[in-house]
Amino acid sequence: MVARVALYASGIFPPGVYDYEIPTDFIETLKPAMRVAVPFGKSNKTRQAFVVSIHLESEYKNGLKPIIDILDDEPIVPLHLVESASFIAREYFCSLTEALACVVPQIAFAPKKKPKQEACYEITQEALLTPGYGLAKGGGRQQAAMALLAEAVQPMPFSLLGAESGISKKSLESLEKNGLVARSQIVQKPKGQPVKPHLTDAQQKAVNGFFEARAAGCSEFLLYGVTGSGKTNVFFEIFERIIEGEGAQCLMLVPEISLTPQMVGLIERRFGTSVVAFHSRQSASKRQEAYDLAKSGSPQVFLGARSALFLPFTNIGAIVIDEEHEASYKSSLTPRYETGNVALNICKLTGACLIYSSATPSIQTFYKAKTGQCGLLELPERISGNLPEVEIIDMRKELYTGNRSTISRALAAEISEALDRKEQSLLYLNRRGHSTYMFCRDCGYVEECPNCSVSLTLHESGRPFLTCHYCGFRKNAMENCPSCSSPRFRKMGTGTQKIEQDAKALFPNARIMRLDSDTAKAAGSYQAILDEFALGGIDILVGTQMVAKGHDFSNVGLVGIMLAESTLSIPDLNSPARAFQLATQAAGRAGRRGGQAKVLMQTYQPENSTLVFASQHDYEGFYAYDISHRQSSKYPPFTEIAGFYIANEDDEKCMADAAKVHEALVSASGKSARVLPASPNRLHKLKGKYIWQVMAIYHVPGPFKTAALREYNTLRAKILSTLFVEVNPSSLI
Repeated sequence: MVARVALYASGIFPPGVYDYEIPTDFIETLKPAMRVAVPFGKSNKTRQAFVVSIHLESEYKNGLKPIIDILDDEPIVPLHLVESASFIAREYFCSLTEALACVVPQIAFAPKKKPKQEACYEITQEALLTPGYGLAKGGGRQQAAMALLAEAVQPMPFSLLGAESGISKKSLESLEKNGLVARSQIVQKPKGQPVKPHLTDAQQKAVNGFFEARAAGCSEFLLYGVTGSGKTNVFFEIFERIIEGEGAQCLMLVPEISLTPQMVGLIERRFGTSVVAFHSRQSASKRQEAYDLAKSGSPQVFLGARSALFLPFTNIGAIVIDEEHEASYKSSLTPRYETGNVALNICKLTGACLIYSSATPSIQTFYKAKTGQCGLLELPERISGNLPEVEIIDMRKELYTGNRSTISRALAAEISEALDRKEQSLLYLNRRGHSTYMFCRDCGYVEECPNCSVSLTLHESGRPFLTCHYCGFRKNAMENCPSCSSPRFRKMGTGTQKIEQDAKALFPNARIMRLDSDTAKAAGSYQAILDEFALGGIDILVGTQMVAKGHDFSNVGLVGIMLAESTLSIPDLNSPARAFQLATQAAGRAGRRGGQAKVLMQTYQPENSTLVFASQHDYEGFYAYDISHRQSSKYPPFTEIAGFYIANEDDEKCMADAAKVHEALVSASGKSARVLPASPNRLHKLKGKYIWQVMAIYHVPGPFKTAALREYNTLRAKILSTLFVEVNPSSLI
């Protein structure tokens, strides 16, 4: 018997997997996902390793070294995570050790520490029955603390007792010494009364449809409903029935960590108990607590961003991917996996069911639902009434009539009326900064980043400066052209800072704030701005897609979508879908509590089909329009595309290695794929490295992917440039 292992050291899996002989004494006890001690290298130094799989024999016939010892009594992670790592390595062109580093987190290898429990206090029976709690006169903070403990239904942790009464730790210890309070073990937060909303007929139909299809063997669903239709209530109802009826765990994924606090509140109100959150901004102790609860099989709701998918669930019943169309569900670093595809694989391994949820599903997911590859649950109407009216504003006419502001006359009038009605307005533009670039009208010079092939963006917070949003390069802005010294060095394009500036000029008495990655940098400022807007402390909020994602604002009567065509200007297969999704999601923030909400979509391309479909809230019309183009061009979902990217600090060497990659893929493909010639990436230089690309288009299942993966592993060792692959790339040009 042979164990295939990955070495583990200093928090990482070094490249490579190795075969070791399993001694006879270990055959019955050794399992995948256990740690072992193995001899490694010429010196046979003892190293720690992670068992990936067990085989009857090895391709290496001679010289296998035996395992020294087994370090665990049981697998340290569920076996489905190890199998998921193998799946990711096969599907997303990475090594098994790269996939393991993603799927089996460092926390799994950490020595288990006894969790520190905060001291809790309760009033003694003697003090409770004694007038004045047995305290001498005075001692206001002690009196306050004792009064709180007398009213508490359970022991109070010191952090809470101290915050509410002002008592010090020393004073509390004095009360304990005098027998007035006693320490107690910390107890679980008691369940509150769940706030269970009444489901509409459409919501109840979706819930019933889910369980009927699940009983018939369906395990993959799309919950497709317009913005404000109550999709969250549907999967909360599903969660409740699975947790209470089957004692299983449920996981909800959100596209951004920033959405976690809002969703935590919704879940806790709905279920009357605490939710287990897991994400990268938590403390190590909080992540460890969530990790241990997942491994224990605790039947409750877990919540997190993409990485929560790899919690060691031992009893998972359902996974929801909320706003499944969001680009953040695609990993931007190796392994560049797609969360939905990996989640589906985990569900197949564990017997759980998967629910995608969106008002604007990805084209691939909606295609699966339309062709019967997954169940379709629909919520066609808003709970609070009709969707907001959307009006397209032709910004070309604004220019012709002399309006050079970023805010059209029609939008300005609507904002003014919203202010009069005490309603809030939201102005959305997915581009931060003040101006897109600086341009010389005399010599044509454009300020570009020295590290990336992009123009520098002007920011005017404090002293004006130019910055690159890719690598962070920054320099002070100049009044005259650096090339010819011309004073006609002009700001071109529009960003959120400029929108904010124009709004303040038009409405000087309004409370206006901006929410983008610049204003959200300070700790807590993102949530603070959202909370202030939700409480009515802001009249006009200007922002990027941060303000368009999943937020439920009750008093937004107007949404202005600025430069609605900006995403469409990128010549890419996915641009129309992104433009439609962003416009629809932004529009969906308006009128969520009824009323005559309105959306104005400003554009220089008012006839564009994508924008017309978005203005009509017609996702299915847009889908039919987009899928026909994909089908005729043989693009996903009818095929799969692998983008092979070659990066090097030397452009000539990069081009030469790209040619080698192209040649190898053509040779490997036979006639099973269309391999396009090597070409410079649209972002040809990024962070000091030049990037070339080779695109391969092929059918799945088919022979190309297996052959290409083999070539990829060979090429990584053969060429000098960095080589990485993205399956179904976010950008094809």
